Amino acid sequence: MKQSRNLLLWVVGLLLLTVLGCDSTDMTSAKVYLQQKNYEKAEEMLLLAFDKEPLNPEPAYLLAVEVYSRSKSWDKVADYLNKSEAIGSNFVEKIKLAREKYWVDNFNQGANGYNAMIKGEAEDKEKLFTETVASFENCILLNPEKPETYGTLAQVYLFNGDFQKGKEYMIQSVEKNPMDITSLVNLGNVYFRDKDYDNALIFLQRAMDVDPSNLNAIKQIAFVYDAKGEKDKASQAYLNAISVDPENTDLHYNLGVLYFQQEKFKIAADEFIKVSELNPTEVDGLFNAGLAFGRLKDYKNAEKYLELAYELTPESLDVVHELKMAYYHNYGTNNEKFKRIEKVEKSLK
Repeated sequence: MKQSRNLLLWVVGLLLLTVLGCDSTDMTSAKVYLQQKNYEKAEEMLLLAFDKEPLNPEPAYLLAVEVYSRSKSWDKVADYLNKSEAIGSNFVEKIKLAREKYWVDNFNQGANGYNAMIKGEAEDKEKLFTETVASFENCILLNPEKPETYGTLAQVYLFNGDFQKGKEYMIQSVEKNPMDITSLVNLGNVYFRDKDYDNALIFLQRAMDVDPSNLNAIKQIAFVYDAKGEKDKASQAYLNAISVDPENTDLHYNLGVLYFQQEKFKIAADEFIKVSELNPTEVDGLFNAGLAFGRLKDYKNAEKYLELAYELTPESLDVVHELKMAYYHNYGTNNEKFKRIEKVEKSLK
């Protein structure tokens, strides 16, 4: 009896190995069709095998990598890769490699589209935008945990002027990767654009926490405080930004405007002069320097800078009027300079 029982167990074991080790008729047919490159029939057989063999991860895996990847049906690729993983671990490493390959292919395609958008190379801009977005959305389907997809897709939407969608993807980007400096700064900028200054400061400060030397964050914080009307914080923020980027004319100009509003006319003039030194054709710097000296009743310097502004914009009524007033204070109404500029002013009205 003992020998018979062992023999029976051996036979049962052999049968089990035979069943488990061999493909079903559907799987065998599917593999033959794949070898023949008849992907339509292979899909049909693999779907049958998937339904009939719920514990076998191979049909789902083959559907993803051999059938749907060829037609670039990335939603189905992602779906069946997920299903194969859920059934068993047999293809885990292969699935990981497949995901990465398909993700890279789609990301590169999206990046190429985005670069073409920036360069204005597309004949059909709307089509290019749609295809670029689709590529990055495929990346999310294939691997939703990669934060760079969300940040880059956000930039695509921002470039296309869709700030709401851009904001949504930037939020997801920083949720996936709190150290994503580009998304943090961009998110701060979008909140600034929406006049949501408190949230703008939150994300810009988070960017500064990641990289205290990030110039974009430093500058934008100054703009936010300025827009909020917090003048002291704004001026200090501008000075911080200027210390990092001393040749940035926007920073010097905005700081000059801030000082002017605070009636700190001398240091306002210094900032406007700095603008004109960095960019001699920047008429607003010259004009505002003249205005600041006028407020100080330093009409000689007011004349100097307003004349330089007039040389650049002889048809500006504002420049002409302020120059006339400088001539008036310096020479009176009988002077030739005053009379000439008064005629110019009348001709412009």
